[in-house]
Amino acid sequence: AQLEHVRPDQSPLVRYNKDSMSTTMSLESFQDEDLIDMPLKKLVVLMKKANYSCDQMNSLKARRRKLQNRNSAKSSAARKQTKFATVMTTNERLLRKVRKLEEQNQELEAAYADVLKKAETTRTLASSVMEENKVQRREIELLTALLEQQDTADTCMSLDDVAGDTHMDSPMA
Repeated sequence: AQLEHVRPDQSPLVRYNKDSMSTTMSLESFQDEDLIDMPLKKLVVLMKKANYSCDQMNSLKARRRKLQNRNSAKSSAARKQTKFATVMTTNERLLRKVRKLEEQNQELEAAYADVLKKAETTRTLASSVMEENKVQRREIELLTALLEQQDTADTCMSLDDVAGDTHMDSPMA
């Protein structure tokens, strides 16, 4: 570790260089980023080498903790903001999808109502056709019965005519 020459009124403190893990300046001139990034064990070693009192060590540790907490809060806020933006984008996309599905649902409901109306019309027409069919069957049955009666009557008359012709031609007449 390298120690920098300091003024006589300063204590011989050192500075942490995170890239080289070396000590090059005084702890008092630490930048906030240096304190945040430095492992606590390394900081304690440097403070002991610089003959820090317990109060000075606790003060610097508290400053480090405060800076780390601030850094963590900033990171958390950035993550929250990113998450919020993502949620908002997803929400907007889902709202568009819901609107589209609602429109499709309305179209399908209208088509379904139309199909139901046509089905009812078809049922009504089928019912009337079936009723007409029943009427026509009754008429056919009546006409068939009349024809059978007519055929029977014609057959009987023919037999009477044939029988009557036979009687006329017979010698008894």
